[in-house]
Amino acid sequence: MKFLVTNKLLLVISTVIKQTKIKKDFTFHYLYIVNKIRHAQILNTDNTSETYIRLCYDFLETTISKEQTPIIIRTLIEQNIIECDGVAIIGSKAYGYRITREFMAQKWKYIAVTDTELVGKIMRITEMKLNLAFESSDGYRTAAYWSNKITINKRNALSFVNNPKNNLSEHQIQQAKSSILALTKSVFFLTYGKTARLYTNLNCIKRGLRQFITVDGQELHGVDITSSQPLFLGILLKNNSNIEAVEYEKYMNVVCNGTLYEYLAKAAGLDIDLKNHTVRSQFKKMIFAGCLYNKPQLKLSEWELIFQSSFPTILAECRRIKEKDHKVLAQQLQRLEASFIFECVRIGAEELGDNTPITTIHDEIVSTKESIHIIEKIVRSEFSKIGIEPKIESSKL
Repeated sequence: MKFLVTNKLLLVISTVIKQTKIKKDFTFHYLYIVNKIRHAQILNTDNTSETYIRLCYDFLETTISKEQTPIIIRTLIEQNIIECDGVAIIGSKAYGYRITREFMAQKWKYIAVTDTELVGKIMRITEMKLNLAFESSDGYRTAAYWSNKITINKRNALSFVNNPKNNLSEHQIQQAKSSILALTKSVFFLTYGKTARLYTNLNCIKRGLRQFITVDGQELHGVDITSSQPLFLGILLKNNSNIEAVEYEKYMNVVCNGTLYEYLAKAAGLDIDLKNHTVRSQFKKMIFAGCLYNKPQLKLSEWELIFQSSFPTILAECRRIKEKDHKVLAQQLQRLEASFIFECVRIGAEELGDNTPITTIHDEIVSTKESIHIIEKIVRSEFSKIGIEPKIESSKL
């Protein structure tokens, strides 16, 4: 196990520990919290490293201690290593934290964690979560194994990052360089979320950098399900008595044709280029944030009104599902998606054998150029079992 550090960070923590005169060396406990915050801060999708990160206190208290966790966090704030937003959100035990600009801007490097007791605690909790995934489907085990076998062409990747034509923001450059550093140092992370998704280096690295990733020297291709979340919403609502049959058929036709976002953009009177990946990604976020995943209010949002004009009973059912907790719908869809994806991975591993790389990037299944057509065939076959023929595309990462 390795943690990211800066020379000044090590110096400050070392000085603090000497001043406390406590026999136990808490150096790596400090670094553990710093790394959790920095990792989440770097990987956030808000296109900024200014986002505050909410820590899971239960997890920290288990790995560190109930007594030391608040002391370490308070000390990190006092030493201007992290800062707190001072805002408590309902349903969250922790305030928001982030690495200060001073420390974020420093040069970070990996060092080996020599505190075997801390490593053991972290590994036990991580393995316990992963075992839940492995027990639910062998597809998780296959995807996890191959995600830890990826390598990156550092020279080409850095050339891409530093090319001004790619117009990357400062935060995107930080994200990219952090991901490249982790892979070149063989620092792999693997977590299993409560929505049943598997989080790895591969699905957290910037899309433009995936072209430089290989497994055993083989380039990677992916099978992508167009409009995946809206599609699984349709699957979730299939045979739901609250949905008008004609409306449902219309919705599924648009989704399976891969034109839902074009349909909604036209309904909103927007003239935008949805073939452009960046534009499409931003538009999708608007739809999810303003309609499907938002917290229901008495007054419908702009995007809810647009969605309602074509799919009124589907919107009403989405709002009903989110009535007590607006996060429930997103979680249900991601679990449904994960169940489908990892079943396809399991079948793919059985057909292609243990020596063929197969892993995932959330709703995309990744394999080699020679094998990707078989994966695509499996995905289509699994959808056909539930009477659905969505738009599916295969391409090089």
